[in-house]
Amino acid sequence: MFLYLIYVYKCVIIFFRPLEKGNIVFQKERLIMPAQQLIMSVVLWVVVFGVFYFLLIRPQKKKDKELKEMRDSINVGDKVVTIGGLCATVAKVEEERVVLEVGPNRTKMPFEKWAIGTVTEKKEVKHEIADPAKEKEEN
Repeated sequence: MFLYLIYVYKCVIIFFRPLEKGNIVFQKERLIMPAQQLIMSVVLWVVVFGVFYFLLIRPQKKKDKELKEMRDSINVGDKVVTIGGLCATVAKVEEERVVLEVGPNRTKMPFEKWAIGTVTEKKEVKHEIADPAKEKEEN
C-alpha cells in the first residue's frame, strides 16, 4: 500500500512539473503516460478483487447458504451429528435451538442449531393426499 502511494505521488509530481518549450512529443507523452498507468493500476486491482471473489468469497457464501438451509430443514425424528461428533435424534425443534435425544436412555440435551454439523437420516413424513371420492364414501 505504501509503495502504491509513492507511485501515485510520483505520477502527480510528473504531471504538474513545468513543461519544456519546443518538445511537443514530450508534452503529449507526459500527459498520456500517468493516465495510462493509473488506468492500468485500477484495472489490476479490479481483476485481483474479481479473482478473490470468484475463488474465495462466492464458494464460501454458497456453502454457508446450503448449511443454513440444512439447519432450517431439521425436523423431529431426524438423525444428526453435531460439530463435536455427537450422534443423536432430534426430539424438539425451536427457532434457534434443537433438543437432541442421546444414548439408550434417551437423554435429552439442548443444542444451538449452529452446532449441528450434518443430518445423517431424514425422517420420512407421510402426507396423505385428500381424495374427494374416499371422503364421500365415508359420509
